[in-house]
Amino acid sequence: MKLRIIILIIATICVLLSCKETEPIAVKQTQDNNTEFEEIELDSESFDITDRNPEFPGGDNELLNYISNNLKYPESAKENGISGRVSLLLTINEKGEIADVKIIRGICPELDEEAVRLVKAMPKWEPGYENGKAKTSYLMIPINFKL
Repeated sequence: MKLRIIILIIATICVLLSCKETEPIAVKQTQDNNTEFEEIELDSESFDITDRNPEFPGGDNELLNYISNNLKYPESAKENGISGRVSLLLTINEKGEIADVKIIRGICPELDEEAVRLVKAMPKWEPGYENGKAKTSYLMIPINFKL
């Protein structure tokens, strides 16, 4: 399970880093149990990090530990047998702070909210660097909810 998550994160980062043009992305957000779609533009320069990608403190294993130790499966989702993967797009600024969280693929409002809560509570990341300078970066993270 942990190996699959690591492989998925690495594959996602590779896909994001291979973007060459600015493209709008449809992003799913939940607010008050409503679903909205918003078009955002990602500057391709945000994906072209040559020196170092953003990194969770302690690396991928610590990220997996953080998720395992801090994920709170909502009772209503457990009772209804709801499981799956919530995919989030994070904006990590040059200070390593998570500046924005968008739901790319959600499951249900309860699990979506828990995934966002979990990510927003994360400690500061090591920011991405290009030419020795910290820069704002985008990162996609899947949060798996499994019964």
